[in-house]
Amino acid sequence: MSDDKDDPTEIEMDPTGEEPVDLSISMLAEAMGEEETKEFMRAHGMNPEAVLDAFGEHKLADVDMAGFTGSVRSHQGALIFSDIHLQTAIELSEQVKAYEEVTPEEWGYQMNFGLVVSSVISCVSFLEGVINEFIDDVSGVKVPSHAETQEKLEKAGFDSDFQDLLSSLESEDIIVWRHMSTLDKYQAILAISDEERFDKGAMPYQDAKLLTRLRNYFVHYKPELYEYNQEEAQHRLGTALEGKYQENPLSDAHQPFFPHKSLSYGCTDWAIESSLDFNNAFFDKFGLQPSYKRRKEILEFKDYI
Repeated sequence: MSDDKDDPTEIEMDPTGEEPVDLSISMLAEAMGEEETKEFMRAHGMNPEAVLDAFGEHKLADVDMAGFTGSVRSHQGALIFSDIHLQTAIELSEQVKAYEEVTPEEWGYQMNFGLVVSSVISCVSFLEGVINEFIDDVSGVKVPSHAETQEKLEKAGFDSDFQDLLSSLESEDIIVWRHMSTLDKYQAILAISDEERFDKGAMPYQDAKLLTRLRNYFVHYKPELYEYNQEEAQHRLGTALEGKYQENPLSDAHQPFFPHKSLSYGCTDWAIESSLDFNNAFFDKFGLQPSYKRRKEILEFKDYI
């Protein structure tokens, strides 16, 4: 390595094209780790042990010596589980569609019910996953899941002032996320950011609320008796769902609408569209594009099945 600081050794640590900066040995060690930095120094003609002796230090992280240029970026990431839930809902929905295109045995009819239930649950998990991830995004402590950059979040109004307000509300237990329903979390973020909240009496909130009711019925199911050969819907959920989508073609005429006729491919398709419409409306308020919109393979997943 040259001793002339104006002519440092050029290194390509960040192929993204960011403007390179002067780097010290300590910066490299903090970013890469001690052993990796030693290997890196040796590859560039430096003796790390000699450098430590010269500075009287035991760790390269304590050596404040410049001489490289480049960019050090800490790459961190996590699964965006909301994307996984959405993709699962679509996969299950396509399986329901396939079952309804044939005449299965009795076990297949029951499996069809199970697939519908699982797809609906995945749709609500998608809703909850998105808002939980977004709350983490706007807190400013991690790389955003549902905005491409921190700058876009700040432009949308989620700046340091918002983060201070959010932190204050959380610390004073004015907002306790774990005690809030999924849809209330969306409403809370809208209220804190001074955006208009969803009208609870209109779409897309109405269908999102109905979707969560349906999911809760499945998850917290209590055995019920149903009357057969009844023309009118007998169940409150059935009354709310009737007419929103095509019925299950495998059901018999004498069976009640809910749950027998209502558990169909049409139900899963409605559930997916309802969850997407609600989230799309939420992110449109901020001019942000969520992860699932940037990943076309998710929304077009059925084309690959």
